[in-house]
Amino acid sequence: MINNPDYKWYVISERGIEGGWEYKEDAQDFKRDEGPFSSLKFSLYGRKKLLSIGLDPDDDNSWSKGPYPVKEGPPPELSGLSDEEILSLAHSLTEKPHRLIAQKHVTKPRWRRK
Repeated sequence: MINNPDYKWYVISERGIEGGWEYKEDAQDFKRDEGPFSSLKFSLYGRKKLLSIGLDPDDDNSWSKGPYPVKEGPPPELSGLSDEEILSLAHSLTEKPHRLIAQKHVTKPRWRRK
């Protein structure tokens, strides 16, 4: 049996149950981490809601089979960039993300002269 009796939260897709977790935050992390890279649409349900829509976590046939399908091509944000620009962007994001975030939120003060 695939289900663990400790699972209280489940992520589902059109293929069935993709995974189960004890804690809601862990299921949300999976959905956040896998969602952008998968061509599947993920939803988060508790056990009662899962049963109400006809998926039984104790039935192995309710669980999806196989690897997650991956979206084709690069994310749209990277489609117009060269390999060098992507590497530079990745390097700057991993090295100094706090500086980039701070720069994004800095606005010039608006002074009125009278």
